[in-house]
Order: sequence, then structure tokens, then C-alpha cells
Amino acid sequence: DTITVGEQIQAFLYRAVYTRALNVLKHRDIKNTYEAVVTEINQKRIEFYQPDSNDVVKRIEDRELRKELSEAINELPDKCKTVFRLSYLHDMKNKEIADTMGVSLRTVEAHMYKALKFLRERLGYLNFMLVLFLLGKV
Repeated sequence: DTITVGEQIQAFLYRAVYTRALNVLKHRDIKNTYEAVVTEINQKRIEFYQPDSNDVVKRIEDRELRKELSEAINELPDKCKTVFRLSYLHDMKNKEIADTMGVSLRTVEAHMYKALKFLRERLGYLNFMLVLFLLGKV
């Protein structure tokens, strides 16, 4: 019915509660660290699988786009190919191209029209990326 609490039991209970409290605090710290690591891993996993934010995927897409564009440009007739390259890849004005090639301005414009029409048809499925590529002159 009655218990006498001596000094030894009081010291034991104090030490048990103290140790348990430290263990709870340590466990909470470990749990928070683990949750932070898991959250970081999940964030990196999400970034990896989202092509918009993945540098490797962007480089692969850029390389594939350049390859498609290069192949399409190489399919152009020689004069159209030369005019297109001088205009878009070397930033020359139509007048400068006409002077360089020894043809009229109207001829350069006709070649450019023909080249752009061909490329639109050939690369229709890449139309949006092509516009971005040509505007950015990557």
C-alpha cells in the first residue's frame, strides 16, 4: 500500500527521465535530418525527370535540333543553301549577300524565300523549336 522512495530510487528515476529526454531529442534531430535528405533526393529526382530543367536533356535536344536543321539545310539547292547560310549563320544583310555572290538583291530574296519555304515544309514538326533556334542563333 505504501512505498518509501529513498535517495537511490529518486536518483534512478531522475536519471531515467533525463536519459529518455535526451534520446527523444536525438531521435527528433535524426528524424528531421532524414526527412530533409529524403526531400532533397525527391526534389533532385523530380528535376532529373523534368526535361525543361535538365541540362543534359537540353544539350541532347539542342544537338538533335542542330542535326535536323543541318541535314535540312544540306538538302537545299546550292544557291539557296549559300544564301541561307550567309543570312542566318553569318548575319549578313540581303544587300551584302547580293554583293558577295554577284547577283541581284531580288535573286537573293527569291533564294531566301525558296529556302525558308523548303525548310518550313521539311521541318514542319520542329517549327516552334526551329523559330527559337534561328532567333537565338545557337
